[in-house]
Amino acid sequence: MHPLAIMALTVQLVAATSYLPLQPPPGQRVTDQTLAPILAKADKTNWAAVLGTYVRFCQTSAQPQYYVDCLSERFAYTASRMDPDTRGTADLRKVLQTAARDLSAITARYHTQDAGKATPHAANITPTRALRAIAPQNRAAASAAGTQVLDTAQLVLLRSADRDPTQALAFAQVAEVIGTAKVLLRSA
Repeated sequence: MHPLAIMALTVQLVAATSYLPLQPPPGQRVTDQTLAPILAKADKTNWAAVLGTYVRFCQTSAQPQYYVDCLSERFAYTASRMDPDTRGTADLRKVLQTAARDLSAITARYHTQDAGKATPHAANITPTRALRAIAPQNRAAASAAGTQVLDTAQLVLLRSADRDPTQALAFAQVAEVIGTAKVLLRSA
């Protein structure tokens, strides 16, 4: 069996027995405001759940031409909430910052003035800035480039998981969410 398959199976088994999803208090929806107190406790935050919430936000609230920039903005937002001095979050933060920067560069390259901008809202989650659309004729190239960026981020996280067994589960879970984000880009 391939080492990555073994690690994925191990992650799934551990996750099935020990994973507690990010949950707001009963009766509240997951929003930036309900996530804020959780994000403040960086060493205990389930960053995969946070990112998963934001990837779902991009999928359900943004139109396909905004996916690349939505992921860029949400990755940057999440990274900005991570403690740069905590060992585990520092590595995750660096990966997310790099992915956000690279996705933003792709958006800048393939956005045209007539493509437009928008600020989607859902479940009280609002991007920190207007999202730039990818021009229709550039969408396939932007999605392919964005997928490469996410492939790299996923690979870095999986390699980091191999080097640091104490962070393996967290890195593998975030890598899985990034895999979901790749599916989103491919569908654009």
